[in-house]
Amino acid sequence: MRNLDRFAQEDFEPNEEDILRVRIRTTGIISKDLKTRYQREHDLEPPYVNIKMVDVGGQRNERKKWLHCFDDVKCVLFLSSMAGYRQVLFEDSKKNRMIESLELFRKISHDKTFQDVPIILFLNKKDLFEQMIRSEPLSTCFPDYKGDNSYASAFGFLKAKFREQLPKGKEASIFDVTGVAPRDVKKNF
Repeated sequence: MRNLDRFAQEDFEPNEEDILRVRIRTTGIISKDLKTRYQREHDLEPPYVNIKMVDVGGQRNERKKWLHCFDDVKCVLFLSSMAGYRQVLFEDSKKNRMIESLELFRKISHDKTFQDVPIILFLNKKDLFEQMIRSEPLSTCFPDYKGDNSYASAFGFLKAKFREQLPKGKEASIFDVTGVAPRDVKKNF
């Protein structure tokens, strides 16, 4: 509401923060070709890497559309909101979002299609999670959580919970991020 007057201006142009805060639920499959620079180790290496990013959406009704997207996957980026421990699904008001996310992560990480594919897990909404755990402990969702209400303890527990979902011998890189903080996004990409 604090930006309403700015948004209503005839010559309004969104700034970086406006763009980062846009939230549109993914429906269907969205594919985007990206070209990104990277640190070359040899002159013979190309100056850019071409990446095809496919956003398949996480809602249950979108998942059945995923299968045909996975014929040549080089890496899985899995996003989960840490704030989900206090939220329910849009499509099922009885199901906790974090529990659903753990179950889906398990299903994906055990799928034979991704057996040899690296998985990168982004635990998102770090800023909200830090605030939430001060007033509602993680034990409201996870009775086995015995840590305090500190961010470090709660984040460590969530990382361990996600690692428990992985097949034996499989690793995942796990990062905590605030998706609307350019610093976090740049640091992890």
